[in-house]
Amino acid sequence: MDYVTVFQAAIYVLPKGSLKRRCFNIPKPVSAIQVHKGSLKMKPAPILATLLAACGIAPQTAQPQNFSALRVQVANTPDGSIITLTGLLNDSALGIRNVRISSDRQQQTARIIVQKKLASSQHTGQLNARFVLDHPVERIQFGADQQTIWTAD
Repeated sequence: MDYVTVFQAAIYVLPKGSLKRRCFNIPKPVSAIQVHKGSLKMKPAPILATLLAACGIAPQTAQPQNFSALRVQVANTPDGSIITLTGLLNDSALGIRNVRISSDRQQQTARIIVQKKLASSQHTGQLNARFVLDHPVERIQFGADQQTIWTAD
C-alpha cells in the first residue's frame, strides 16, 4: 500500500461537506464506510443478546456434550415411568438453573431442557433430577435441538 492509497482512504472518511473533499473532488464514500441511520439501532441487539447469555443473565440451554457422565435411568411400569438424570457440567463456572420436562403420550417421548447460568451457592453444576410421568416412555430427547439420549431396548 503506497502513500497515495492511504491518503485516499483517509479522505473517504471525511464528512460530506469538508474542505478537503471539495478541493480534491473526491466521490462519495463506498457503502461499507457509510453509516445508515437505522443500522446502529439494529446491530446492538444480537451483540447484547450474546453478552447477556455469556454473562449468565439470559438463560443458556445445555446440550448432552456439556455434561460428563450423563446418566439416564428409566423405570417403566404399566401406570407410568420414573426418569432419573445424573451428571456434572463440564464447565465449572456454570451451574444448573432449572430442569424442565415435557412429554408426548402418543409418541411416548419425554423432552428434557436444562438451563444453565453462572455458578453460585444455589446453582451448582451437579445434575440430579427425577421425574414421574403418567405414561410409559420409549425415547428421551435432550436440549433445544432434541438429541435422543435414551431409547427403550
